[in-house]
Order: sequence, then structure tokens, then C-alpha cells
Amino acid sequence: MSQDVNHKNPNKFPGHGIARGMKETLVHMLLKRSMTVEYPKIKRNDIAERYRGALAIRGYLGKGSSNNLVIEAREKPPCMSTCPANVNVRGYISLIALGKYREAYDLHLEANPLPSICGRICPHPCEEACKRGELKDNPVSIMALKRFMADKEFDLDAKGGTSKSFKKAQNKRSAKVAVIGAGPAGLTCAYYLAKWGYKVLILEKHKVPGGMIRVGIPDYRLPPKIIQREVERIKSMGVQIEYGVSLGDDITIDELLKQGFSAVFVGIGAHNPVNLGVDGEDLEGVIPGESFLEDVNLKRSTALGKRVAVVGGGNTAIDCARTALRMGAKVSILYRRTEKEMPASDFEVEDAMEEGVDFELLTAPTKIIGDKSGRVKAVECIKMKLGAPDDSGRRRPEPIKGSKYTKHFDTVISAISRMPYLDCVRSSTNWAIEAGLEVSKRCTIEVNKKYATSKEGVFAAGDVVTGPNIAISAIAGGRKSAVAIHNYIANKAMKDVKRTREIPTKTIYNESAREPIPKLEIKDRIKNFEEVETGYSEQQAQKEAERCLSCMTGVCIGCNICAENCPANAITVEAEQDHKNRKVTKYDIDFGKCIFCGICSEACPTKAIHHTIQYELTEYTAQELNYDLARLTKMQEKQDAGTLNDSKYRY
Repeated sequence: MSQDVNHKNPNKFPGHGIARGMKETLVHMLLKRSMTVEYPKIKRNDIAERYRGALAIRGYLGKGSSNNLVIEAREKPPCMSTCPANVNVRGYISLIALGKYREAYDLHLEANPLPSICGRICPHPCEEACKRGELKDNPVSIMALKRFMADKEFDLDAKGGTSKSFKKAQNKRSAKVAVIGAGPAGLTCAYYLAKWGYKVLILEKHKVPGGMIRVGIPDYRLPPKIIQREVERIKSMGVQIEYGVSLGDDITIDELLKQGFSAVFVGIGAHNPVNLGVDGEDLEGVIPGESFLEDVNLKRSTALGKRVAVVGGGNTAIDCARTALRMGAKVSILYRRTEKEMPASDFEVEDAMEEGVDFELLTAPTKIIGDKSGRVKAVECIKMKLGAPDDSGRRRPEPIKGSKYTKHFDTVISAISRMPYLDCVRSSTNWAIEAGLEVSKRCTIEVNKKYATSKEGVFAAGDVVTGPNIAISAIAGGRKSAVAIHNYIANKAMKDVKRTREIPTKTIYNESAREPIPKLEIKDRIKNFEEVETGYSEQQAQKEAERCLSCMTGVCIGCNICAENCPANAITVEAEQDHKNRKVTKYDIDFGKCIFCGICSEACPTKAIHHTIQYELTEYTAQELNYDLARLTKMQEKQDAGTLNDSKYRY
């Protein structure tokens, strides 16, 4: 199956139009300013008393520079706002649609230097926020486009000429920074610091880079060569990596500071598995999920039985189940809630079901039973029911009396959660506390808004701060930490330079099916660890990129969504599209029909159509009930000039 998600059109449920209008009216009522209203001198009897003013259009395709969409528009689109790293999704997708792959790649690297990785493993919250999925059909396949863009860049690199984003900094700085951990947070922090001229040394516990994305994500989702090529590019900027160095055992933070490092960044992740807390957990054949995946990924010897129970409902549990399946086992996932409450990505769950993983839902293990030799032979389970919601918002599972049963398994993989290796719940030496770092009750490092710890010159981000989280969240923390470290060393704030880019638009606004993501056949993929998703072709990628609605640019794109949502049928929109550009040729509003519900303004994905500051003005003449493109844009010019502040101004 593809990763398509069925997004319901909000206009389809009863009363949606009324609810939407009430929301818009309430907003205007709360935010409007006081004014004196002078009623019309000319008034037609067939015009509704509710007529209250006019709308304006900020710009439209075909009007001068409006025919170019500014990538760095003032307002962020929902996809960008939802992304933890604020990646400019609208911008790089627009560039992909035009075939400008390197420009798209460079734009992406301004916020995230690991697009090849995120294009394969990110749960893409940006797609959940995509307005196309809400207003038209299905969301744009942002993650698949990211992967295509990054893979295309490496194809270009192989032909000669690396992206300018990986050139060594010309302005070298004397300060050096130690980064502990070569996971997403550490690699990101190192990339930006090197880009800004700092000397960076990464210290990594494992013999390979990548952190949890290398040892905790199976090869069929993220091949090691993909991680390695991202790392090699970061190293090409002068970043050094030392492997096999464990914080607390081989090096301490104080030692690094004494060695002359101006700052230390801690990004060691959260690799410490959480115990199940049931009898029999110490039996042979009970394996922590993180340890199981690490052993498989690093090609270590892994003893696995023929009937495997995986306990948990997150992505790690799904990864363990699909991995065990590829190793020839019959696999069952035991999860105490329903599929709806599973924290794992929907598409990962679908893939697991397709491949043959059995899901025993509303089921929790109560005891692991061993044989005489001390090895797992069965699991005692109890059926659950859902009660009231807990702190996570999910309904709390409650055991059903008298529902216990026993099922035979010879291996149990525990994948319920993980935490950082801080030893904060054990009596052994705690390197973090010894270093003077404040540690939370959740075994995470406490930081302030600038990612600074309680120790001078030490910063932290990623899972070691947030607890188990998605890679893009760690990447966001890594970049923000790099900025904070620069500000700390330079003793001045880094200026956020905004560059204005204008590009022609090439977009599909009519009903257009989301391009399915190509995958290996099920019968083939369960036999090995080859990458399941094979990625878009160039033709597929461009077609999918053209589905982007260029949200929040303030420019009318002629998508017709306002007209489709107008309950009074007062709006008419027409547009033309050639091989490269789109042009809006007609936009008319009949204010004789308009009921001023505000639905058009709220529905508009680009926010081009909006109410003027004279929303409450009721003065008009009989000749001026129809507003076309020229008049609508003139209204915007008047508002920008401040002339609409005069309540006597006649439309």
C-alpha cells in the first residue's frame, strides 16, 4: 500500500459551512476596531441589509511580480509551521516542480542538513497539516519529494560538482567545539558550526555514525549507505569524528573544557530500554528492542526463536516485528490499546500488516513463563478495555477480570520505551550530575530556551533533552543549539538573514491524485533487508510537486477553493496554465449575493482574499456591487495606503 492517508473534506460534515462562518464572524467581532458608520445615500431594495463592506485581493498570478511566488513569503504555510525544524517546504517543492533540484536541495539545507535521511524515516507531520488534504483531495507527498530531491542531488554530485552548501567556510574561527554524539542532533549542530567557521570534533560511542537512526532503524527503511553519504558531506567541511568514545567512561565534559574547547554540545540520544516490569523478564530469550535492532543492524550474532512476541505499539515495536519477520520468525505484536491509539506511524503499521505481522490488540503481558532451562516458552496475557483518557490524551487501558490466557512464544522483544543513559534512576555514578548538569525526573538533561544546560559552556538537544522523539525534532534542536553556541562564543546574536527568491509557478489546482510511492513487492521484500520504498521517478516527482497550493503567499493562484466553498455562489474564478506559468484571468465577486460569512477568506490556502479594515462599512452604490480583479486589488492598494480609514470613502 502507499502512504496515502484519507483526509476527510471538512465541508462534508453537516453544518460545517455554518460553523466556519460563525468562527470567522466571531474573530472579526473580537478584533474589529470602533468606527462611525455612515449609511448609503443610494440604496436598492433588493440588496440584503446584511451587506457590510468589501473584500480585497493582495495579488494574483499574472499581475506583475505576483506571477512569481516569493519563497520567503511573510507568512509561513501550515506545512512549514508544523515542521519542528521549520523547513521551507513550500519553497523547495516549488523548485522541484520546475526541475531546479540543486536549488531545492540548497534551500532545504538552510534548516535541515539531512534530507536523504528524513526523506525516508520522518513521520512527516507536515503532510498532516497540508491544506491540499483538507481542501482538495489528498496531501502533497512531502516526504517522498524530499527523498527524490536529495537522491537527485547525489546523482548530480556523482557527475561532478558538490553543492555549494558543503563548501568549507572561508572565514575560519579560532574557537573549537566538541560535539558528543553523531546522531541527528550532533550531526546537525556540527554541520552549522562548521559552516560558520568553527572547528568541530564529534565524539561517538559506536563504531559507526548516525546514533539511533543507524543502530535503531532497520536497513529496509534506511540503508546505512544513505547515512554514510550524508556524514561524508559533513566531514568534507572539516568536521572530525572519533569513534568508540563513551562519555563518562572515556572522556568527561570537564576534561573537554580543560582541553580548550570553547563549548560542548551533548547529543547522546536515548538508547536505554525501559523494562516491562513483569515476572520472568530476566529469562533467556527476552530481548530489549533497542538491543535487538542494534545487533541486527551492526551484523552481530542474534539468537531468535521461531515464535516471537513484540511488546509495544511504537515505531520501534513495528521495526522489531518486521525485522524478526525477515529473519524467518512468526511474529505477533502485543499492544494494550487499539490500533487507533498506536503511536507508530500509520503507514508503518499498514506495511507490517501487509507483510504478515499478527496484531493482538487490547492485550498486555502479565508474566513471561520459562522452561526448566530458564528459557522463554510462553507469555501470560490479559485482555484490556479502554477507560478514561490519561495524560497523553489516549484512553487508559484497564484489565478485564477473568480474561487471562497463555500463548506460546520462544522469544519476547520488549519495545515499550527508552530513555537516555544518565543513570538517574540507579545508584551507580551519574556522569551528568558529576559534570554539574541538572537532570530531570525523566532522566533527561534540563536546558533553558537557548539549549544551555546548568553548566557554563555546555549545551544539549535531541532525545537526551526531550526523551524519545522523532529525528526531525532532534535536527531542529541541533540547529538551534548551533546558533546558541555561536552566540555564546561570539558574545553577540547571529543575524537571521532573509533572502528573497522569486520563481515561476507550475502547479496543478484541479483534482489530482496523489502519486503512490513505489515499493518492492511484498513477496520479495520480506525475504531480505533491501529498501522497501524505491522512490519517485523524475516524472512522478514533478507531477506530485505541482500539486502544492503554495499556501500563505498572499497571491491568488486561481485554485477555485473560495468559489467551491462559497454558500451564496457569489464568486467566479478563471485561470490559464501553460507549460510553465499559471495566470488568473478572472476573479469576480457579486456583492449582491455575498452574505459576508467569511468562508472564502478562511478557505483560501494562500490568504490572498481577505476582508478590508472597512468590513463593517455599509455604504455602497447600485453600480458597484460587482468587484473584479482590478477593483479587488485596488482595494488592497487603498488599504495599504491608509485611505480606507475614512468611513466616508465610497466603494
